[in-house]
Amino acid sequence: MSVRSKVKKVFADHLDNNVSDNDTFDDLCLDSLDCIEILMDIEAELDIEADDNESRLWLTVGDVINYFENNRS
Repeated sequence: MSVRSKVKKVFADHLDNNVSDNDTFDDLCLDSLDCIEILMDIEAELDIEADDNESRLWLTVGDVINYFENNRS
């Protein structure tokens, strides 16, 4: 399974709905706690720890996917 698929699956599992790359966290009605929980699950799924400073800049599902695709081992 690709990074993109894994990230989207984590979002879908939390939201009980599929997401697109262009969906913003606001569109998805995610608060800061939701974002932290999703990020922790993505990190566990991919075995990659995200940089906290970088993660604060993410606005869309696509931003998250791009970060993890570019920072995998």
